[in-house]
Amino acid sequence: MENIKVPKESNNQRIDKFLNDCLDESRSTIQAMLQDGSILVNDIQVKNNYKVKTDDEIIITEIEATEIELEAEDIPLDIVYQDDEIIIVFWKWLALLIIITFVILIDALSVRAPKSFV
Repeated sequence: MENIKVPKESNNQRIDKFLNDCLDESRSTIQAMLQDGSILVNDIQVKNNYKVKTDDEIIITEIEATEIELEAEDIPLDIVYQDDEIIIVFWKWLALLIIITFVILIDALSVRAPKSFV
């Protein structure tokens, strides 16, 4: 838990901007913490557009990390080649994506490149 007292020179500044200048957190993280109640001003939950006042006491409680349980999923793969260093897997959507990308690239080159290169 961290307490911050608002100095006189920060009066009337948005709380998310003020905390962004004080903490090593992104503004979007601070806004999320304001929404979930992890940041209180004078023991009251405020919105991210709240304008801090001189001597406001901002209380920041740390977010508890939740453990995520991952489960492996059985995905049938068509292995084309495999050795100790590389594996090549055929996936029809990936092959289609490569073909589309190649067509777009050729089209882009034909527009920008001189005729002798195409």
